[in-house]
Amino acid sequence: MLYFLPFWYLGHCFSYLNGYYRHYGANPDKPIAWGVSSYGRIYNWLFFYNGYHAEHHFRPKVHWIKMEKFRRSIEDLQKQEGVRTIKRAHMLGFLDPDLPKGGGRNSAREDASVAAFVSNAESKID
Repeated sequence: MLYFLPFWYLGHCFSYLNGYYRHYGANPDKPIAWGVSSYGRIYNWLFFYNGYHAEHHFRPKVHWIKMEKFRRSIEDLQKQEGVRTIKRAHMLGFLDPDLPKGGGRNSAREDASVAAFVSNAESKID
């Protein structure tokens, strides 16, 4: 039983990192850019095209075997909207040289809600 503990722990760590870096630096204001994609062939082949994450968020009903073709059809729009991509598998996203600082992009909606929260909190202090 003790033998399996490190594998169980590392499996959970890689799973968490995978989920985290599929969204880190995504743009919540643009549906086409809600996720972060990684286009490594081996990674996508092994993980059922899990790297096509921005595409999945944009059109979740597209079957995974059609993701590559779907991406080619919206590639220009993705570039125009600033969809973030990483070179490595998502679970290795922390090694990405273009990693956004401080959690990625803040949306105007987030900035406005934070400002409203701070203003409300300050009025309660006075």
